[in-house]
Parts: sequence; structure tokens; C-alpha cells
Amino acid sequence: MKKIIIWLMMILLCQIVYAQNSDRSLLTARNFYENGNYTQALSSIQRVDAVNQNNAEYSLLRAKINLGLHNYNNAYNWLLKFKNEYNGQDVLIDEHILSTIKQAIEYVKYSKVKASVNRIPGRVSSIHSEYAPIITNNGNTMIFGSDRRSPFGKENIFISYFINDSWVAPIEIRELCTDLNETVGSISNDQNTVFLSGQYDGKRVSNIFKAELSNNKWTNPEIINTLSSRFNDIQPFVYNEEVMFFASNRDGDNSAYDIFVSEFRNGQWGTPQKLDSNINTNGHEITPFLAPDGETLYFASDTHKGFGGFDIFRAKKDGNSWTQWTTPENLGPIVNSVKDDRYFFVCEDNINAYFSSNRFDGLGLEDIYHFDMRSFDLEPAIEEIIVKGFVVDNNDERVSTNIRWSYIVKNLPNEIVVQSNANGEFSFKIENTDKLNYFVADKRYNPLEKELIIPERTPELNVVITLERYLNILEISGNVMDSKSTPIETDIMWTYEFNNEIANIIVTTNEQGEYQISLPVISNIQYNIDKEGYLAIDNSMQIPANELKINMNFILTELVAGEEYDIADIEFEFDSAKLKPSSFESLDQLVKTMQNNPKVNFSIIGHTDNVGAKEYNDNLSYQRAMSVANYLIENGINRNRLNIEGKGFSEPKVPNDSEENRAINRRVVMIPQE
Repeated sequence: MKKIIIWLMMILLCQIVYAQNSDRSLLTARNFYENGNYTQALSSIQRVDAVNQNNAEYSLLRAKINLGLHNYNNAYNWLLKFKNEYNGQDVLIDEHILSTIKQAIEYVKYSKVKASVNRIPGRVSSIHSEYAPIITNNGNTMIFGSDRRSPFGKENIFISYFINDSWVAPIEIRELCTDLNETVGSISNDQNTVFLSGQYDGKRVSNIFKAELSNNKWTNPEIINTLSSRFNDIQPFVYNEEVMFFASNRDGDNSAYDIFVSEFRNGQWGTPQKLDSNINTNGHEITPFLAPDGETLYFASDTHKGFGGFDIFRAKKDGNSWTQWTTPENLGPIVNSVKDDRYFFVCEDNINAYFSSNRFDGLGLEDIYHFDMRSFDLEPAIEEIIVKGFVVDNNDERVSTNIRWSYIVKNLPNEIVVQSNANGEFSFKIENTDKLNYFVADKRYNPLEKELIIPERTPELNVVITLERYLNILEISGNVMDSKSTPIETDIMWTYEFNNEIANIIVTTNEQGEYQISLPVISNIQYNIDKEGYLAIDNSMQIPANELKINMNFILTELVAGEEYDIADIEFEFDSAKLKPSSFESLDQLVKTMQNNPKVNFSIIGHTDNVGAKEYNDNLSYQRAMSVANYLIENGINRNRLNIEGKGFSEPKVPNDSEENRAINRRVVMIPQE
């Protein structure tokens, strides 16, 4: 009876450990996501055990992480799971938002150009804010606002030029700058008049001004009295010198900004009119811009349904009135981020667009990004689809068999039987459709039936059909010990792909350090052991064909304070401290080791051989140690836990009397601290 109670307690303890590990991985993933480190967020959330993945919180966070990584198809599928399986509630499952994500999938696949945004090249970006770009002179001149360091205070107006595929260092337009706040809103077609918002009159609120170009200098900004109010009037955009859009908090309780429009008639700007409720909400609508077509209004809103703070929207003119507009359309996740995106500007060529954003990959508080409008132009649909691929079994052997395919075209059912050849290959052509089902009934294998969703504009569909032989089970067993052959109780995470799905399974060793796990027959599996007090193990194993029993033993290396550990497989560029990508896998294991031992500090020490001067080698060894430390810091390790040293060739591991020995001495090591 006593043994049974102990056994039950062990099971309960294992379940608690599983839950704690899973909760920690989910919390880590959320923290990485909220700090914009989407790659690490994905790595962390994938470590949540399978049981704890079946909930709304996991699905929504997984979707958001994939959005951050621009994996729109994965994001869309996780959102559908969140919506349909868990009845989740979030703005991201709004029908309009889901449709923009689905559009983004098509833009990435079928646009005439690469559908992405990039921070503009050159020296415009700084650690401060750059925003409100206006592009002139055939795309070669940019006027923008910034709060970067300047002889003038607060927000000022700068100009930069595009030379040799790069924006040069900007300078202030001194005639338009003061020690208060000012921003340029637009420039006339002849580029001789600028419209600005600022405090040129010394008042506490911003008004709309204009300035003229005279003798290559701008005149003192002059207030446009017919547009002024007792509140903030900002971001004026003038189209063809006949209509002006701007943002103002003059309406209601003066807490929210709306977009207004004024027409230029009889030599002056008329009384501003508020745009209709399709555009303005009870929140903020700002940064209006009318596209060169004179029909499309772009603006930013924090209340229309979107992905983050301010999102960029567009609407079409509805009728002849400048106040009437169609329901706004979110530009989607390629342009909009989880942060603030605003000041959309489209050049006269209707191709190049620019906007401001404080998204996580920026250099400063807010940067200027470029977007190619041709990303919204999709390739034409196709009429026929080629379906091709091969059939294999779970031993990765090719299979010749009959496959029955069914699909619907123009509401009529169709069916075709195709036989794979001796190499398991098949190929056939069908009319364009969005779904395709296949069914294999072969007495050698388990029956298999599956539905395939065919993305639009797919000219060729590649399909791999995997059949499972009856009664085939792969067993992996072994033990985990330390270097003194002492058994270790720990978790081992196994990750593998089966039937086009990724599976994660955690197995716990017993008191003798033994484990055993049964899996479907696969060809490759990854394993990971994170045990506090030891170096992490993260690797993969190829499983020989037809092998159903595998013995796999693990020896964990204990972390001992003051003992030196070589960081294996670290490579640098020749005569440089720049890490080669081949080093990242080893460094990722070191990151996990440090994450699993949060109370331990480490020394990172670089060593060289004795070729060259002592001062040079001392510096090189320190820089290489610093490169390793920077990688650890970038991946979440606190800088305060690291002590970086460079010892040059003062402490060789072996005599520097051969090239082989010198290679051994060129190393970076880590030492756990007391």
C-alpha cells in the first residue's frame, strides 16, 4: 500500500512539474511577444506541452506571434481555432480584420512585387522620432518632422536628399523651426507653398499656417485665420490647392481628434466641415492624406478595428461631397503593426508610399518606412491546377497504390482515380477549385482520408501522402546520468513531425534515470533536456529505416562554480569578432542553460593563440567574448549576470607549438560563478 501511495505522489508531482514548465513557457512567450522579440516568443510557446495548448489563451497568443513574424497563414489558422473551437472574443477575429489577414496571405504569395515594409535606408532614422514624411522632386527629396537633437527645441522640420540609393543626413529648414512644436503637413504642386501646423504665434495650441518660397528661403509662417480655433488644429494636407484635410480636437469635449475638410473658394479657405461618421469615431482620427487619384483618403485611427494602437485606413469618396466617404478599410498586417502606424503618404507615381511607425524593429521611438503600392496588385487567377506528388509509408518507402480524388467545380461533384507508379509518384490536372479530397484504401495500410484546402492562384499543388502500416510502433528508451554515472530525474522533451503536424511530448525519467516512450514510426526526432544545475542538451537524431527500437542514453554535464567550460562550435569571421551563423545553435543551448539556472552568474572569457602582438590578441579575445555576451543578451539573458574578459594568449590550454594546438587555444569559455 505504501508503494502505491508513493507512486501516486510521484505521478502528481510530475503533473505539477509539467504544468509549471508549461506555464513558464507560456509566460516567457508572452513577455517576449510584448517586447517585440517574436522569434524567441515562438520558440518559447512551442515548448508548451500539448495538453496546455488546447485553450483560447494559447491559440490567440500563437496567432499574435505569427502575425509579428509575418507568418500570415499560420496566424489566420490559429485565429480560426481561437474563434471556432474556443468561442474566443478579440478584435482580431472581427470579420473585417480576418479578411485583411487573408488578403495579406494572397499579397505575400501573388503580388507583383515583394509585399513587405522596410525602414528607409540612410541617415534619417535616429534614436528619436521621425514622422510626417513628404516626398518631392520625383522621390529625391524628403521633408519630415522630428524631435531629434537640434539647435531648436521640441519638434522641428528637417529635409533630406536621396543620393546613391540612400537618404543623406538631414538638416533643419531653419526658417520653419522654432523652440516650440511645428510639423509640415503638405506642399503645393509647384513646391512653392508649404502648409504647416505649429505654435508660430506663441500660443499654447497648434494652428495651421502657410509659408511661401522666396529667393530659396521660406517666408515667416502666416496663420490661416479662417481655419483656426481655440483648440489644436494639426496635420494639414492640401490637395491641388482646392481642398484641405486636417485633424482637430475642436469638437465635442475636445479630448479626441477628428478629421475636418475645408474648400478654397474666392481666395480663402472656407469654414471647416467634419467628415461623416464613417470616418470619425468617438476616438482619435488623425494624419489625413488624399491620394493622387483625388478619390482615396488615407488616415490613422485608434478606434476603427485594427491590429494595435493607431492603424492606417483608407476610404473612397462617396458622391460629390468631401465629407461623405465609404466604410474605411484597414490596410492589413503588412502595413499595420501592434504599435502606432500613421502619416501615410503616396507619391505621385502611385507606387512608392511612406509612413511613420514606432514598431518594435525600428531604430528609434518612431521611424519612417517605405511600402510599394504594387503589393496590392495581385496576379490573375488561373483556370487549371496541376496536382502532383508521391505516396510513402511511415518507413519512408515509396508506395504504388490507387488514390481516389474528389472535388467540386461550379457546384458539380467530380471524381478521379489516379495510381501512383513504382516510385510512388503521381500527376494529373483538374479545373480550378478551392478544396480537394483524397481517399486511399489499401489492405497493407490504415485507411486514409484527407481534405486539402487549395489557396487561390495556385497553379501547381504538391502533395505528399503518408500511409501508416499496421502495428508499426517506434520505441525509444534509455537513461539519463551525470558524468559520475549517477541517475538523474528530469524531463526530456521530444519533438517530431507526423502527418504534417508537429508534436511535442515530455517524458520524465524515474529514480534510476530510466525512460521509455512509444511513438509512430518517424525518420527524425529532436530532443531537449533543460535541467537546473546542468548544461542544456538540444539536438536531433536520424532514425534508421525499419528500426523500431532505439536505445538513447544521455550524460548531463553538471555546472560547478569556478570550473571552466568550453563553448563548443563557436566560429568567428577571419581575424574578426563577428560570429558566424554556424555558432548560433551552440549559443542557443548556452542561452537555455543560463535560463534554466537564473540564480547563477557567468564569466565569458575569450582566448587566442600566440600569433601576433599581445595587445592585439588581448583586444581580439575580449571582443570575441563580448560578441558571445551580446548574443546572450539579445536572447534574453540579463547583462548583470555576465562578466566579460579577454585573456589573449596568457592562459593557453595546450602549448602553442603546432597549428592543431593553436586552434585548440583559440576559444571562448564560460565559468559559473559562486
